[in-house]
Amino acid sequence: MDVVAVAALSENMPGGNAIRPADVLTAMNGKTIEIVSTDAEGRLVLADAVVWADTTMNPAAIVDVATLTGSVGGALGSDYAGLFSRHDGLADQLKTAGDVTGETLWRLPLHPSYVRATSSTIADIKNSGDGGAGAGTGAHFIGYFARPETPWAHLDIANMAFGGANDVKPAGSAGYSVRLLERFVRDFQPVPKEKGMGGY
Repeated sequence: MDVVAVAALSENMPGGNAIRPADVLTAMNGKTIEIVSTDAEGRLVLADAVVWADTTMNPAAIVDVATLTGSVGGALGSDYAGLFSRHDGLADQLKTAGDVTGETLWRLPLHPSYVRATSSTIADIKNSGDGGAGAGTGAHFIGYFARPETPWAHLDIANMAFGGANDVKPAGSAGYSVRLLERFVRDFQPVPKEKGMGGY
């Protein structure tokens, strides 16, 4: 089995060509995005990376990892990273890998209300929700760019990327999810490529 890593990197730089609220961008798959938060710029790049990986590689699964939202820390503190997926078989494998490696995950929902919270009157989707479940709407936004039949999971590690020392890491940034993903890949069992119905 081949494992491919795609680095979707961005920085928040001011300038005359910077995105502004009410701008509409077009992702590489043709879907349009209304900008409602200029601070949610990383997910724009990540969306294109998911599209590229999904359409170019035809993967058995996609797992994206991002320091996407501060709100995940409000839900989970410094004990777990957030796990979102429509595919129960994939989510179960990731949670098991996290338990084994000490990089623990807690599965959070992809509730149907997140579709409404990110709906736009001028584009296919907004890049941020209307308050409320920020981690969930952020995950929904990323998942919107993966084909429904592709086993996909999103790990929001914003609350775990930095922190104090514990039994499995030193203080500071220690590459949270590297051990987890290595174990996940070693133990991976294919998940059926069909529209995911889990996550609620």
